Amino acid sequence: MAIPKYFEFFPPIMEVLSDGKIHHFKEVRDYCAKYYSLTDEEQQEMLPSGNRSCVNDRVGWAKTYLKKAGLLVSPARSNYQITELGKDAIKKGVNHITVDFLKQFESFQQFYGRKETVPSSEKSNEVSVDLEQNPQEQMESSMR
Repeated sequence: MAIPKYFEFFPPIMEVLSDGKIHHFKEVRDYCAKYYSLTDEEQQEMLPSGNRSCVNDRVGWAKTYLKKAGLLVSPARSNYQITELGKDAIKKGVNHITVDFLKQFESFQQFYGRKETVPSSEKSNEVSVDLEQNPQEQMESSMR
């Protein structure tokens, strides 16, 4: 199995945090790895830069996106907890939480900062592929 894209980690992150307790990043990451049945080899796969694992990076970016939308908070370094807004979001089901869903929140819009300036009929497939990569992956891809 390929390692899921960062946005595919939204559901398991919200699921593990749904109990309202504070969870450490390692616990969240381990839950995500189990959720997707990632092998040890997949969990140890490194980014091309060699600075961190792909799983850690993608879970980290997913967590950042959810936090910027206000669905979770970080009460202490590397610790995360669902917010009331997050609880409301998962009432509809964790699988509906996508980047498009997050765009409804002003705080996320400010963070995301992408404006639709090119009509969708003129967009190339490459643009949509880039949007599937987190910012770190986009940067590393552009350096190749």
